Amino acid sequence: MKKYISFLLSIIIAATVFTTVAAADVLIQPDSVNVLMSSQQNTTEPVVAVSSVSGKIGDTVTVSVSFKNNPGIAAFRFFVDYEEEYLKATAVRKGDALTSGNLYSNISVDNITVLITQWDNSSNISNDGVVFSIDFYIKKTAFLRKYPITITYNNADLCNDDFQEIMFLTMDGDVDVNGFDLSGNDSDNLSAGDSVCLLPDVENNELLSLINWTTDDETIATVDENGNVIAVSPGTTHITASVTIGDTVYSSSVEITVKEPPAFLLTYINKDDSVAFSEKVNVGLPLTIPEAQNIKGYIFIGWFDSQEKTPAEYAVMPENDLIFTAHYILKGDINFDGFVDIGDAILASRYDAGNKTLTEDQIFAGDVTGDGKVDIGDAVRIARYDADQITEL
Repeated sequence: MKKYISFLLSIIIAATVFTTVAAADVLIQPDSVNVLMSSQQNTTEPVVAVSSVSGKIGDTVTVSVSFKNNPGIAAFRFFVDYEEEYLKATAVRKGDALTSGNLYSNISVDNITVLITQWDNSSNISNDGVVFSIDFYIKKTAFLRKYPITITYNNADLCNDDFQEIMFLTMDGDVDVNGFDLSGNDSDNLSAGDSVCLLPDVENNELLSLINWTTDDETIATVDENGNVIAVSPGTTHITASVTIGDTVYSSSVEITVKEPPAFLLTYINKDDSVAFSEKVNVGLPLTIPEAQNIKGYIFIGWFDSQEKTPAEYAVMPENDLIFTAHYILKGDINFDGFVDIGDAILASRYDAGNKTLTEDQIFAGDVTGDGKVDIGDAVRIARYDADQITEL
């Protein structure tokens, strides 16, 4: 369905000569006596021209109607014709060329009516330039093409202050719909594994069927044929929806940022309180485990945090700092009193005789012969060490 915008400027010289134009008269369709469109851009004849503008689907664009070679005019009425299914007129404003007079407008579902009245002692307007402009909202039902905006008028719709009919050549314009936008929630704040659906801001099924989706870098984010994006790894890339019509490619892109996972400090402390390892590790990555110091007379049993948990119990970096300390036991110190003496030798012999149980760490400390078990051989060696018969275990 096409809409019509009619514009009327009436100069009231005397009530008996000009009568007020009724609203019903303003809404009539232009008849066959409209002036033909001129193809001559440099004509010296009076011209009323509609501008050509461009915009994306969902934009509001402004089309201006201008005079050129204006001979002086005191009243006019114009019809502006456009495709209502794809464009919606939302506002009409008086242009700078109308230095006096008032512009009255009524925007309804089926048409726009603009009534312009000038009271300048019946004087003409002789300015060139924009006489009025119209805002058009490009509906989401629009396709990617040009939509014509045509201007016409009827006999006696244009006159000067001597009531002489004025003739203008008309030059039409258009709204070139040349793009569309994409929408998607939080497309710039994704973590690896997150997904987001990008949607063209379009309600034209033919146009939607032509859209092709691509990503600049599949290692950062992928996209399927429906605009579903999956974040893969940290970085920034662009997801593009494109449409090819003839030799013209129309496209719209969204920048996708996959953020780095949070990182926390992983620290390992040696027995002498020196730092064995310390660095920021991203959450979810495996924990690095450094080599422990080799301390004579001591056996390294592992790295432990304040909760007595080992790195293996975490597997990957949690969302907090971790500090592990190297734990050692004194070789031969089965009772963990900090010394190697006859008491440890007695514990080893009693364990070998089946009269005493030992923990895993005690067995580890008591196996001074290195054969993987605690027996009478370990008891004898510990006793000899305590008696200073040997200098080391």
